[in-house]
Amino acid sequence: MLVIQGTADPVVPYAGGAVAGGRLGSELGAKATALRWEDADGIRAEAAAGELPDTDPTDGCRARWQRWSGGRKRTEVWLYTLVGGGHTWPGGPQYLPQRLVGRVCRDFDATFAIWDFFSRHGKAAEGDK
Repeated sequence: MLVIQGTADPVVPYAGGAVAGGRLGSELGAKATALRWEDADGIRAEAAAGELPDTDPTDGCRARWQRWSGGRKRTEVWLYTLVGGGHTWPGGPQYLPQRLVGRVCRDFDATFAIWDFFSRHGKAAEGDK
């Protein structure tokens, strides 16, 4: 499971709660979601954690990561927390005004991160089926 979430997302709150001001229900929250997947995958190890370099100090965002590994069939759970990031595509354009969707994090490239995750966790090996 790969989770990428901004802490300043005005649409889907990082800590959980009402989505889009309650018009679209509610959600669990990024960290709680990652921990549920950790449990579902049978992962018992502590998460490795770190922070990516602040390559754009003007974007008002920092990218932190946590990875839980050692699950059944070598599964992992990755959580990227974009501190100050909004409901945007990290590394992409500011597609709507910040007042509506928040900031784009420029210290992190979501396209690369998703590719990295799936290239490591592709189709199950023959012996894992």
